[in-house]
Amino acid sequence: EIYIELPNFKLYKDSFKSFDTDLVNNFNTKSDIYIIHGDKDKTVLLEDVQNFCTRFNIKLKVIEGATHGMKDYLDLVNEEIINYFK
Repeated sequence: EIYIELPNFKLYKDSFKSFDTDLVNNFNTKSDIYIIHGDKDKTVLLEDVQNFCTRFNIKLKVIEGATHGMKDYLDLVNEEIINYFK
């Protein structure tokens, strides 16, 4: 059964479950991670990212109006990254 289907890409549910299980078993929760994600991203759904961040206590910044590539929001993304490293 297909979980995600994009042009030139298919991810099957069994593959995703395996990936998710491997990630959970091997994820270093002591890592200092900051995820920036657009609320209009249709490639990686915001709900999935929010669940992942909650699960592993990861800081998440949601940029309103941004899609997957965030090309129209690069100044804001750069500002977030610079502030994160300060």
